[in-house]
Amino acid sequence: MFSLAAVMATGALIAPHRLPLVGSGRFLVDNDGVRVKLACVNYYGAHMELHVVGGLQLRPLRNVSESIVKLGFNCVRLPFSVALWARDPPVRREAVAANPQLFNLTARQVFDETVAELSRAGLLILLNNHNSEPGWCCDVNSEEGLWSTSSFDFSAWVNSLSGLAARYRDQPMVIGMDLRNEIHDAKGQGRITTWGESADPNTDWKVATEIAAEAVHASDPSLLIVGENGWDLNGGDLNGGIRAHGAPRTCALRRSHVHH
Repeated sequence: MFSLAAVMATGALIAPHRLPLVGSGRFLVDNDGVRVKLACVNYYGAHMELHVVGGLQLRPLRNVSESIVKLGFNCVRLPFSVALWARDPPVRREAVAANPQLFNLTARQVFDETVAELSRAGLLILLNNHNSEPGWCCDVNSEEGLWSTSSFDFSAWVNSLSGLAARYRDQPMVIGMDLRNEIHDAKGQGRITTWGESADPNTDWKVATEIAAEAVHASDPSLLIVGENGWDLNGGDLNGGIRAHGAPRTCALRRSHVHH
């Protein structure tokens, strides 16, 4: 359902009046300049084929949200696919069987309810574009390692980011946008990711993050922008690239993805 640390987390809940968060050097601080520590858990599922977070066929969403808080987390990374935004398919009843209030809703609407319930529990939310087509990610030969795919082009990807940013602009507990999960070459197709070596936003992650950050902040300038190091990229000032268009230093975060 969601990824848990081996021990209880120790993240204090952050009250809405302390938001939005900004970067100060290597720390996050609230709107009074007080340091904030995030203890985030990945709530898996909305990026998969059923378009909903995991476990809703078994447990009420409110119960799941409260369990995350009891485990000591104060933040949820909430993955989504471009398809969830672009297609907005109806959600199958069996996927939300323990939540009759979600029957007959579309994927966007169930995502709305998920954001609302997590927020009600006091959890901060970091939206994460995990993939384009719904499903499992990260095969080294898959084009899902890039943000522009044969199913959803670069514009569709940016539209999903800016669209969700606008949708939750009035929800202060949504604190940031993680632009893409696990960037890597699509080796099976000969598509190679670069950093600042080309002007092509379909394959150059520096160019892509600049445009995406600008679009997200046009929808909601308060959001933190999170960019990930690519598997196949050779260094590069990732934060500098994100800041270049629309994302000031106080809003740009760098993320490394490590599997244990």
